[in-house]
Order: sequence, then C-alpha cells, then structure tokens
Amino acid sequence: MNLSKSLFFAPFLLIKAAIAGPVDLSTMQLNDGAFINPAGELVLSLNAGLPNDGVVPGATSAFITTPFAISSSSTFQATFQFRQDGTADGLTFIVHNDPRGASAIGAGGSSMGVDGGPGNNPAAISPSYAVEFDLFGGLPHPFNEIAIVKDGNANENEEIAEAISPVPLGTGQTFTAWVEHDGQTLSAFINNSNVKPAAPTIAALLPLFDLGPSVYFGFTGARGGFGSDQFIESFDLTVNGPVATVPLPFSFPLLAFGCGMLGFLGWKRKRAVAA
Repeated sequence: MNLSKSLFFAPFLLIKAAIAGPVDLSTMQLNDGAFINPAGELVLSLNAGLPNDGVVPGATSAFITTPFAISSSSTFQATFQFRQDGTADGLTFIVHNDPRGASAIGAGGSSMGVDGGPGNNPAAISPSYAVEFDLFGGLPHPFNEIAIVKDGNANENEEIAEAISPVPLGTGQTFTAWVEHDGQTLSAFINNSNVKPAAPTIAALLPLFDLGPSVYFGFTGARGGFGSDQFIESFDLTVNGPVATVPLPFSFPLLAFGCGMLGFLGWKRKRAVAA
C-alpha cells in the first residue's frame, strides 16, 4: 500500500493525503473471528471450514487501521475480488466514520454486520455507506441481491437502493466488484471477469463528505442459521484528496515556529559568514 503525504505552511496549514494501490489484507484489523487463511485471503466467516461451520449465526469485520481524511472534493475507487458460498447471509464493503473506528462491527444474520442487534447491542455502524452482497434478502429480491444501505440500516424496507445481482452469488465462484464514489454518487459494479461493466449495477446519491472529515474502509461479513462463508481474495483502494484546513488556533503556533526557525537559521548563517 503506497501512501503519499505533503505538508506546507501558509496562513493555514494544509495537509494533502492520498492512497493508491493494493491493500495488504494481513495488515487490516480483524474483528470477531475474521482471519487470514493460508492462501492469504481475508475470511469473513465464523468457524469457516470447522465441524460447526454454518451452525452459529454472527458477524465479523475487517478494516484498514488508519482513517483517511476527506473533503468535499474527495473521491475513491475500490476494487476487490471475492467469493461466497452458502445461503445466508452475505458481506458488505463499507466506508464509515463510526466512533469505534477500525473495531466497528454490527450484528449478524440479516443485519449483515452493519445494522444493530436487539436493544441496539451491538450498535449499527454509523454514519456509514455500505454495499451489500446479500445471499438471503427479503422480498422483492429474496436471494442474490446487491443493495446500498446508509448508517447500517440493512432492513429491506430501509435500503437506499437494491437490485438483483447479474452474477450468481453464493456459488463459490470468484467475482470482481468495483465500488466507486465521485464525491456525490456511490456506485457499484460486479462481473465474473476483470472487465468492469460500462454501467453500474447499482448507484445512489450519497455525498461522501456527509460522513464527516475522516473515514475508515473495510468489509463486514454475516451469517444466519443456514450459514455462508465470505472470502476477500484481493483488495485495491485509491483515495483522492483531500486538502483539509487545520483551524487557525492550531496553525498560528506552527506558522510562528516555522518563521522562528527560518530566522534562527538566517542569523546563524550570517554569523558564520562574519566569522
């Protein structure tokens, strides 16, 4: 994962950060049973491959440990290869600004790891935008659904948008997904090859900066009584921007310090020349 940063002083302190390239899955924070298998894949399942695999409902999550600063002009593009087997419930790609940070996780089953559990325990991941790859949705798309949800509201009646997946989820096949945000609209594409479709499978108007000044990127996985396993085989992420302004009370001392250092270096140089 390549990270570039640039800093410079002006009447305001400006910080610009960007990331582009493959994410090392082993460096992500793994929550509630998520793990890296011997093949180097991120497994978002409980007890995957064990004798009680598929018996216990629950949720897992995994996030890049560092939040990314964003602005009103920020965009991102995520590409990941994944596969699913089983019938309930699925996985999500999620971008959030929940106070729990990289530890955020919701409830299992139809909550998809993003919605809250009974009595709001655990709490929904919020604020957030998530794209669901749902193996066991409700009507009108009982199976094989792709949906966009906001603030963890994974209830079928609260989804922002939903569509039937053009590929058969839950069959153990490897698919490629592209989740992109142009600053205003969240779009998701899926295909059974590395060729990105011309049109998105699903899209919704959800301004990125509405989530706040920084966000986390990652995945959740959930299973119900029927069970399913979710595997992330690879993950690439590009985050563009932002230029974020540090408040004046913080920037003035830094500016004064920078000017003082320049003055000191100038005095020292003049003294050396005079000597």
